[in-house]
Parts: sequence; C-alpha cells; structure tokens
Amino acid sequence: MTGVFDMGVYAPYVWGSYGIGVLLLAGLAYQSWRRARITAARLAALEAKAPHRRRRRETGDGS
Repeated sequence: MTGVFDMGVYAPYVWGSYGIGVLLLAGLAYQSWRRARITAARLAALEAKAPHRRRRRETGDGS
C-alpha cells in the first residue's frame, strides 16, 4: 500500500489532477441535478397551464 503513495516528485501533479477531476465531476453532477430540477418545475408549470385533453379511442380496425 505504501507503493501507491510513494510517488516522489510527481505526487503534487498526480494528487492535483485527482483533485481537479473530483471537483469537475462534482460540479457536473450538481449542474445536472440543478438542471433536472428546473426542467421538472418548468414541465409541471406547463402541464398545469395546458388544457386537459381526452385520449382518442382506439378502434379495432387499425384506423
């Protein structure tokens, strides 16, 4: 296990890269969650404002 952490002079680059990657992924996850929440609220508002429609009856003859 100590071999994993023994990176010598490359440690700042490696750990910095991991840190930047984690921050980017967390930011993208937050942005996706926020966008989904906004879109769901917008959809709910549009559905509430739209008139309710009846579905067409399905006929047995395929038309």
